[in-house]
Amino acid sequence: DNLYIFGTAGACKDAVGNLVDRFWEPTKAFGELIDGAYDKMIVRASGIDMPLRLLSPYQSFPLEVFEACVAGLRAHHPDWLA
Repeated sequence: DNLYIFGTAGACKDAVGNLVDRFWEPTKAFGELIDGAYDKMIVRASGIDMPLRLLSPYQSFPLEVFEACVAGLRAHHPDWLA
C-alpha cells in the first residue's frame, strides 16, 4: 500500500509535499546541511542503526532532532515505520 502512495505521488504532489515538510520541520533551526545529513536520518528512520554523525567539517543533526522528526512521522503515519 505504501508503494502505491509513492507511485501516485505526481497526482498527490501537494499532500506528499506537506508530509515531507512536516517530517523535516524540526531540522529548520539548523539551516541547510549537506545531503548526507538528511540521508543518514532517512536510513536511521527505516530501522537501520545508522550513526547520524558526519566527519569534520560537516555538521550533522543531533539525536534529539532525529527523534523529533520520527515522532512527528509516528504521530501522523505510524504504519510507515518499522
